[in-house]
Amino acid sequence: IILIYPVPEAGWNVSELLWKLAAFRKDVGTQNLSTDGKLYWSRNAQVLKAFDAVKSKRLHRIRPSNIFCDTYTSNRCVNVVNGTSFYDDDDHLNIHGARLVASKIATTISDIVEQ
Repeated sequence: IILIYPVPEAGWNVSELLWKLAAFRKDVGTQNLSTDGKLYWSRNAQVLKAFDAVKSKRLHRIRPSNIFCDTYTSNRCVNVVNGTSFYDDDDHLNIHGARLVASKIATTISDIVEQ
């Protein structure tokens, strides 16, 4: 069983915000956007606690927060890095964000098969 934890929410429509920034700035290609990491932990505290309580030797956990939070910027969950957006809107990953999570899933499946 592969348990995928909640994806951090951006809190705003990332694509729309990038369009607005592009209308007023020329540096959108290097733009970084992120949200406060504390928001992820507080908004998802009950779900994270419930998921962490599930015990099984056959359970494998994928934590998108390990991909998006505290990786590019300390105490922040990234939405956009160097102009590359990871979200279609406020909380749905686009192809770039989904590839990052899918890569972790593929690695986990490979590890399971090797066991």
